Amino acid sequence: MSGTPLGKSLSVAVFLDKIQINKEDQQQKRTYKMMLNEAARAYDCFALDRNNLRPALRANPNMAPPFSHSEMSETAIDYGINMIWQNASAATWPYYSRGWYTDASGNRDNWIIRWTLYHIFRYRDKRNQKKKSKKTKLVMTNKSSSDDDSVFDDMDSPDNASHSKLCPQIILGH
Repeated sequence: MSGTPLGKSLSVAVFLDKIQINKEDQQQKRTYKMMLNEAARAYDCFALDRNNLRPALRANPNMAPPFSHSEMSETAIDYGINMIWQNASAATWPYYSRGWYTDASGNRDNWIIRWTLYHIFRYRDKRNQKKKSKKTKLVMTNKSSSDDDSVFDDMDSPDNASHSKLCPQIILGH
């Protein structure tokens, strides 16, 4: 199932095909939604803290949340990946377990978790806020958008419910 890591910017359809989740199967659809919720919980724990930005960006007073994926330190992203792995549900763990690999530098990584976390950033970052506004206008004028990743459809968006688990009090990226 996992094979070669999938690029984090590839579409939801390609990702689901790669990890063998059938969008039409309700149980698998719920599992994918759980994966997004677990990534959203990790995002909420570390992605809004400027201490987790890349060192060159931390002191910039113009930087304001929500931060983009590219603005986060790799240490923070790795922390998010490990947070998701350590808190994975019984339904999502089997998928995540197939995503581990060792890169050319000898670093252990999980492309499945990295992909879900990246897509939560895309869903929530500044760049996408403009796209959400555009999508709202398109819906209001009864037009459609051809960009299948511009916003998440109902299946692809994480639940907005508050998360009961508290975030570890760890400052990253120092």
